[in-house]
Amino acid sequence: MNICFKSIINPQKPMRGIGELQQSGFDSIMLPIDYFDGMIGDYAGIIEKCKENGIHIPVAYAPRTFAEMITENDVVQVTKESIKESIDESIKICKEAGSRYLIVDSCWNESEEFLLEIGKEAAACGVSLLMRNQYKSSRNRIVRGEHAEMSRAQKLVDGLNQEMGEEVFGFCVDTGVCALCRNDTLSFITTLGRRIKAVILRDCDGYNDVHMMLFSGIRPAIDWPGVVRGLRDIDFDGEMVVDFFSTINAFPSFLRPQLYALMKSVTDYFCWQAGMELRLKRYPHRVLFGAGKMCRKYMEAYGKKYPPLFTCDNNPDLWETEICGLEVKPPKALKDLPEDCGIFICNIYYREIEEQLREMGIHKNIEYFNDAYMPPVLRSE
Repeated sequence: MNICFKSIINPQKPMRGIGELQQSGFDSIMLPIDYFDGMIGDYAGIIEKCKENGIHIPVAYAPRTFAEMITENDVVQVTKESIKESIDESIKICKEAGSRYLIVDSCWNESEEFLLEIGKEAAACGVSLLMRNQYKSSRNRIVRGEHAEMSRAQKLVDGLNQEMGEEVFGFCVDTGVCALCRNDTLSFITTLGRRIKAVILRDCDGYNDVHMMLFSGIRPAIDWPGVVRGLRDIDFDGEMVVDFFSTINAFPSFLRPQLYALMKSVTDYFCWQAGMELRLKRYPHRVLFGAGKMCRKYMEAYGKKYPPLFTCDNNPDLWETEICGLEVKPPKALKDLPEDCGIFICNIYYREIEEQLREMGIHKNIEYFNDAYMPPVLRSE
């Protein structure tokens, strides 16, 4: 999966933001398209500088409008035209930027004819339109809004794609909205399945629409195990959009370069966890390093689906024994592996074991396995 950072680039001084992103290890951004003085801004400068400096823009976010708040028929028609105009302009920006996905909030209540029309324009530019789960306020309470009910979102996306004859429409899951709407995240993600093309990754406090860095909440408002397990179940390999805007604003600008580096590390960790099963599938053959508790957890969760050839361990007392029906061998056995075999370290001393393997002349296909987000039946043991 690809990590893209919600743009922090100032259109007037783009190189400062681009430099800070590159220093932190980010090479992709999500471009939020917005209005300035009643018109969609000029993003040509940002796009040009990003291309010059190797920053990709795989996702853009169309301007938000509020047609649902207007009831007069004549005004609705004008607003509908303005929605169409803003989406058209956003699609053109996506084409210029090379963006594959455009997240759109304010058009899904329109007619099928309207949606198919913008779908055709998007398809002609090689752009897919993504709907996002939303909330709304009712009597000062946050309730489920547009497409926070997965069955409706699923039906709409499938129907539109069927009419188009190709996959032009998809879904973007906002983890913060899932928490605010009290969605069962595991069920939400697995039901939408391959329709999910992007995930907006953010934490929140469960009551306010804030955009916090992962794991920075005082109490867990988001079911992160459910998110990770859901993404594993659907083999998610799309765009992971980092939106930690509230956390960024809470820090002095002087400290932001260090903060961005931390955010990159936190996001890398999350993507590593979410992509665990994708890495297991990548290899036709696999072996484990470690014959302890984590090895047992691997065998219980994945032993049948992704059976290892064997495991190895540094403890000579375990050699030529078995764990969960798996033969334990000395580390030197790893030198005779086929080229397409992955070595999954099942031990918390990841870096030390990786260094040991490299000293043995093994430099390829070294992976880390972790049991932090295992299925509930295993986590309870």
